Amino acid sequence: MKMIDNKTIYQVDAFTDKAFKGNPAGVMILDKLPSVDWMQNMAAEMNLSETAFVAPNSNGFDIRYFTPTVEIPLCGHATLASAHIIYQLGIKTPEEKIHFRALKDNLTITKDGDAVVMTFPQYSLSKIETPTNFRADVGFEPVAIYKSDDNWVVAIANTQEDIEHCKPNFDALIANGLGHLIITSEGKTSNVDFVVRCFVPEAELTKILLQVLHIVH
Repeated sequence: MKMIDNKTIYQVDAFTDKAFKGNPAGVMILDKLPSVDWMQNMAAEMNLSETAFVAPNSNGFDIRYFTPTVEIPLCGHATLASAHIIYQLGIKTPEEKIHFRALKDNLTITKDGDAVVMTFPQYSLSKIETPTNFRADVGFEPVAIYKSDDNWVVAIANTQEDIEHCKPNFDALIANGLGHLIITSEGKTSNVDFVVRCFVPEAELTKILLQVLHIVH
């Protein structure tokens, strides 16, 4: 009888302490990273916005992120979820830092009481001209538009309502070079600093939260 090689996968709801809330991510802690095809198939099976695969290296851990359809270079809430599992399992003590090596970036995690603190790389922004038909394609007239050095377009809206009500034309976004688009504005209430939505139709994703906006300046 053939034995089954069992592996454990965790589902972690980030940014909450309540069941069925927050932003869910899958996490697998492995002895070594499997093939890309295996990780992609597992992420498709989990069918969460992102699943992270983690394995030890000489300086900490390698980490890879997969949506159900494609690998992505970085995901904030899946990094937070992975660090949470590493601390919960006792692989690292709360006094120890966690060093992740992603596809393009090195990420450092520390524990501060019950909080997990993530230090991300910073990407630079350059102001660009508003693309033709932006209002028609996205749904609002931007205050300003920037492009990051990792090819994200960041559009600043005038109001939170612009962000909430926009209905982008995804085919048009791709055709006009806006296949990786972040839209954001100031929050309209005192307890909300800003609101943000991310659209990645080039990767067959129409609404994901990758925390990319939080690491550009």
